[in-house]
Amino acid sequence: MSLETEVRQAYRRHIQWMPNLSLMNPNPIRLPKPTPPQTKALNYPARFLVNRWGRGAGKSHVSLRKLHESAATLPGLYWWVWPTLKSGREFAWEQYIRPLLGSHLPLHESTLSVRYPNGSRLQVMGADNYRADNLRGGALRGVVLDECRNMKRRIWTEIIMSMVARTGGWAWFNSTPRGHDWFWQLWENAATLPDWGRLHFTSYDNPHFAIDEIERQRREMTEREFLQEVMAEFLSDGGLVFRNVDECSKVAATLAPTPGRQYVMGVDWGRSNDYTVATVLDVTSKTQVEMQRFSRVSFTIQEDRIMELWRKWNKPVVVPERNSMGGPIVERLHERGVRVYPEGGFNTSATSKDELVRTLALAMERQSWKLLKDETQRAELLAYEERRNPSNTGSSYGAPDGMHDDTVMALMLAVWGATNAPRPMTQAQRTFLRRKLA
Repeated sequence: MSLETEVRQAYRRHIQWMPNLSLMNPNPIRLPKPTPPQTKALNYPARFLVNRWGRGAGKSHVSLRKLHESAATLPGLYWWVWPTLKSGREFAWEQYIRPLLGSHLPLHESTLSVRYPNGSRLQVMGADNYRADNLRGGALRGVVLDECRNMKRRIWTEIIMSMVARTGGWAWFNSTPRGHDWFWQLWENAATLPDWGRLHFTSYDNPHFAIDEIERQRREMTEREFLQEVMAEFLSDGGLVFRNVDECSKVAATLAPTPGRQYVMGVDWGRSNDYTVATVLDVTSKTQVEMQRFSRVSFTIQEDRIMELWRKWNKPVVVPERNSMGGPIVERLHERGVRVYPEGGFNTSATSKDELVRTLALAMERQSWKLLKDETQRAELLAYEERRNPSNTGSSYGAPDGMHDDTVMALMLAVWGATNAPRPMTQAQRTFLRRKLA
């Protein structure tokens, strides 16, 4: 037997014991050639990299390349995290992983993961509903948090940070900026912290993005929208709905109730994945005095907690949202002696929500209310956005994908109630009226 024949037989025996991977496809994996900005990001030496990207600058392509090259080189678990699992499936999985890696590597649809011959696994994750909570305690070699401005900060600090620390791995934070939120704080800190770096790319930096299209966006967008979405600039007030957020949010601690003082409470009821939030305002001093936020508790417990808050703050007027599950709870509160305004609760529609938004926006423009210095409320106020309806017949308001607006809704209800609800007579007014009638 010739040496050549022995080598071929040995090779056949060898590949019989290899995993049945579609990587045996003779065509190599070819990802799009990186642009100069993408190459700069890929070669940047920082272990933790904060990237500001304008729309269409190419952050998703470079994210896939970073994850793929890392997984193919060093065995381990790699995550591509998106604000919601739905957005991760629609964008990362369907537009990038499936067409670019699907014919070479085995894809697992149920877990949205890719297996590599060296044992690495690349998985698409959603930050919504804290899905990553179920996997905390593991070890990550690398992670990309895509559009992380729309994620809760705790996804990084409480879950992913420790997973990366176990391996000495790396992390990328990719996003288009929005105001002074936690992504902005990361950007500021990255300038001084060891092992951290930061890069800034606009839509103009992508040579494949037609200049005519960018100029069309300039014509059709407002100046603030263009600066934020295309030029990836941080705007101090988010460039969205509510201004002077930091200037208003300076009340450091929950205050004690004052006898005889009038208060108003706004309540936004949590649904399947949201929070129930109750906000109490001091009408006289125009100060937010307390906010309670809770989730995953029964309606009975929610009702009891609202009642305790109501008794604590001199039995104020309560402005609860009536929509969805709010109706039955509002009726029970009314039966227990709570003064609800308007009668039956606040019914949220496109028109009535617009009134809520305008009332709070005007109050914050004038800085007429002092708000609690609360990180969650501050982030939701900065992220709250106005979206033009496709038919151009109006606007809708709400939180971006992957974020909540429960604290904003409760605050809007409370401020609207403080502005519009008839105030009950004080003890002094009642005494004066009795004397006059006598």
